[in-house]
Amino acid sequence: MTVTHLAERANQHQDYFSRMFFQYAGIRPLAYIHEKRIERAQYLLTTTNMSYAEVAAETGFENLPHFSRIFKKATSLTPGQYRQQNQSVNTLQ
Repeated sequence: MTVTHLAERANQHQDYFSRMFFQYAGIRPLAYIHEKRIERAQYLLTTTNMSYAEVAAETGFENLPHFSRIFKKATSLTPGQYRQQNQSVNTLQ
């Protein structure tokens, strides 16, 4: 899923689509896409034993460093820290 793909699906130029998306949603399309990918990654990190590279690939990130950078920007934690923190919460329950 890319901004270009979404714009094409809406039959709009990418720049116009981005402006309209921001106007109505209050968030840039790429930020929204990243947000949804990170939400999915959080789910996978807490419910599976997939490697970080597998989670990155499954959620549409091109490589592990990019995934880790976006994940940390969104959650303030690395994927490893997030998994470790969440596993300790799950074991307490």
